[in-house]
Amino acid sequence: MSSISESVDDRLSGLLQDILSHILSLIPMKSAVQTSILSKRWRYSWMFVTNLDFDDIHIDPIHGLDILLNFVDRALESRQMSQVELFRLHFSEIRAPVSKVSSFVKWHKLNTITNQW
Repeated sequence: MSSISESVDDRLSGLLQDILSHILSLIPMKSAVQTSILSKRWRYSWMFVTNLDFDDIHIDPIHGLDILLNFVDRALESRQMSQVELFRLHFSEIRAPVSKVSSFVKWHKLNTITNQW
């Protein structure tokens, strides 16, 4: 008996890695990483995105900054691309000291930081 997944035409997995990476660059990083469970083809695709968009949605406000920065650390260390076109850390619920975020950005050698209050 064939499964539904075998009968569905998976057009996204047939895309070139550059195109897939571009598509994943258009969504938040957490969602891009979550696509790794879709199939073997998608397992490492998130590592090639050039737009890194991180936010604190669904993160505990008390321990959130450490959790978020830990996730960002792991994502940056796992990446396979050296070029970063966009790096965004969005804090909506968490209070983040500018000094901590600035030192974090310098540690990862990200050149430009813009505060948007």
